[in-house]
Parts: sequence; C-alpha cells; structure tokens
Amino acid sequence: MFVRSSVRATNQGTVGSLRMKLALLSAVATAVLVFAIPASASAAFGIPSFSVTPSTTTKAANPNLAVSFTRSGTASEDLRDSALHLPGGLGFTTSAVATKCTSAQFSADSCPAASKLGSSALTADVAIFGMQLFSGSTGGTAYALSTGEIGIVYHPSGFSKIFVKQTLSASSVTGGVQVKTTNWPRQVYLLGILPLDATITRADFAYQGKAGTSSTGPIVITNPSTCGAASSSLVATSYQGVSVTKTSSFTVTGCGTTPPDTTPPTVTGISPATGFSTTDSSVVLTYTATDDSGAAPTCTPTSGSTIPLSLGANPVTIHCTDGSGNATDANVSYTRTTPADTTPPTITNISPADGFSTTDASVVLTYDAPDNSGAAPTCTPTS
Repeated sequence: MFVRSSVRATNQGTVGSLRMKLALLSAVATAVLVFAIPASASAAFGIPSFSVTPSTTTKAANPNLAVSFTRSGTASEDLRDSALHLPGGLGFTTSAVATKCTSAQFSADSCPAASKLGSSALTADVAIFGMQLFSGSTGGTAYALSTGEIGIVYHPSGFSKIFVKQTLSASSVTGGVQVKTTNWPRQVYLLGILPLDATITRADFAYQGKAGTSSTGPIVITNPSTCGAASSSLVATSYQGVSVTKTSSFTVTGCGTTPPDTTPPTVTGISPATGFSTTDSSVVLTYTATDDSGAAPTCTPTSGSTIPLSLGANPVTIHCTDGSGNATDANVSYTRTTPADTTPPTITNISPADGFSTTDASVVLTYDAPDNSGAAPTCTPTS
C-alpha cells in the first residue's frame, strides 16, 4: 500500500542532499524528544460517525457520492480494514470506464485524467516514539484501475505519497456493492526516510457519478430505481482485530412524480397518401392522430376535411398539438391535373345549307365550329 522513497547516492550532489536530509531528521528527532507530548488517551476502537450522501436522491439518477467516517480509539488501535456496503440497487462500477490506469501508471502517480473517479481526504494523528507531533489532513485522487480496483494516491506535504487500493464486489450485507479497503496505513515517511506513526482519525471520499476530470465520462454510480430507504453499512476493523459496524441511510425519491410529457402526437393512416393525383377540384382528407397521454390531440385541418385543389401541386400540412404543448407536423402533397378532352367540336350554321342548288361554278362555304375547350378547332376546308 505504501511507497517508501529510496535514496541512492549516485553523485556528489545526491550525497550532499542525503547529508542535509539526515541532518534535518536528526534535528527533528531531537526536537521531538524535547518538546513532544505523550499522545492523549482515547476511548475504545469505534466509528463515532458514518454517512453516505448522494448529490441527488432521485431514483435512477447518476449522483456524486460522498462517504465519510470518523474513527476513535487508542493509537495502538489503528484502522486496518474498512468494508463499505452500499445500498441494494445502487450501482457502483468502473466497467464502463474505457481509459483505466495501469499498475505502472498508478505506481508512478501518472494515471490518465479520463480514469479519475473522485477525490479523498485522510485526517491522522502523527507521532514518533509514542509522542504525538501533530494532527493533520492530506488530500488524494481516486482512479479506475485496469485491475478493476479503485486506486487512491494521497499527497501529504513533506512525506512520501500514500497509495491505497479499494476492491469492488457484491455485498452480502446489503445486496449492493462492497467497497473494501485493507491495510490502511500506520506509518508515513518524513522526507521519504524517517518513519512516523500515523493513526487515521477520519476518512472522506467524494466519488463521481461519471468518470473523468469534468465528470462527463462513463457512468460509474446509479441510484436505486425504487424509492424508499437506502441503507449503507460500514464494518471497520482495527489492527487489534476488533470490528465495529455503523449504518447510514438516505431516501430515494422521485417515484411519486410524473415525468414531464415531451412526446409529440403521432399521425398515421393519411388518406389520400402523399403523391395522389386527381382531376377533381378537391379531396376528402382522413387520418388517425394519437398521443401517449391517451387524450386526443388537436389537429388542423381535422380528419374528414375537404381540401380544395388548384391545378398543379397542392402541399397540405397536418399540424397536431397535445395537452402538454408538444406538436408534430405531417406533410403530404396532392396534384390536380386537367381532365382529358373527349368531346369533339361541333359544326353549325353551314351555309349554303345542305341540298343547295346553283348554276354557279362555285360557292362560298361558311360555318361555325365551336369547341367545349373554348379554343378554335382546326377545320378543313376553312369557313
């Protein structure tokens, strides 16, 4: 779990640096012996407080999840293991995170930004030779590891980095997901050399609902899909083998509310179908309009309307709106053509009339030849 910095003298500068560190450590140790005070006595090992708080309690949402607990007990009763049992139905998985942190990247503290799962903070009492030096906190970043675990790198100022891993598995306590941390740190290394005792007194975790630095990556956490109490349990075990259990719960909400209607009506069975062609001056438009609310939408023109047609293309739009204001348009087009002319011209007023007799060598023929189209027909001989 812990990375202890190694120091190797490879040149004159490194040797000098090592000597400076040793001199500083010697001064620190002397000051500790003179000024440090004995660590104060504590109550028996326990978990005074524990909470699991999602950023939203809405069912099936993807919340950020805040987990926090405090530890009590003597300095010899350091926290060894913690098993967080999340509520049944609450999803917590890194399987969808495509870019994960490899073991080598984790050890080098160079995990990809896309593998980030959140942050954490540890508070601890730091002591040497049983003498408490100070109580302080350090922050860390959580990542999705390629092993399926969660890896957290803490960066205590002036000390070696702390590497912690958490395993995800099915919980036999709540039926949800178990997040287990084993072998919590008991020591930190000042300047990477001097080991100091560290007794964890508080741990905070801020897991993201979605992976990545901007929390816009793949989904990691999903709230239960059913409403009601969602209970979590924390089982903490000390290095003395003492185990204690603490519970926390929140209420999943959103089941009693009806989601907003964002679905527009649908228009089917339009007759005549688009592309219909006729010589008539109108058509009767019919169709079926339905809405998921069960109520009939309001449509214009209504089904059964008579649609007048002009010669050529006639676009028609059926516009329907439901009670929530969702609207849809169905577009069709009908074509009116000129009917075929099957009526021949008529010839009237022929002069001279049939049966006329004359001694002249010719006559002048006249007549009328109207047509129902209004256009003059072509006749031979002409009038």
